[in-house]
Amino acid sequence: MLESYGEGLRALDTLERELAVCRRRAKEDGDGVERNAARAETLSREAATLRRRLYRRRREAEAWLERLPNGSERRVLALRYLNLLSYDEISEICYFSQRHVFRLHRRAVLRLQSLMEEEARKAAPSLP
Repeated sequence: MLESYGEGLRALDTLERELAVCRRRAKEDGDGVERNAARAETLSREAATLRRRLYRRRREAEAWLERLPNGSERRVLALRYLNLLSYDEISEICYFSQRHVFRLHRRAVLRLQSLMEEEARKAAPSLP
């Protein structure tokens, strides 16, 4: 779930760069102005849809992270997956060694997976 949010952010960035190029080309005189204007309109709608989806996914991810009991683990996962920072950057921000950041990350991911599996078991209907 957390990784898919980051992938979505990267996809949105690519989409917005392509949109900017199409809009610029649509303002120029010459061949393809209409085609670029139409493509820009399509990309604009796609970007808006993706932004809404990412907003919902971020809120869901933040809700899951809030369930982690350890604040350092929460912070490491948020910085890594919601802010897309590297382990080195997280290490600098949190004043932890990079090794400690790796340990916190691993522990937090395992704990989060466990929480999600527990939630899925509770939601699944039990067989008689």
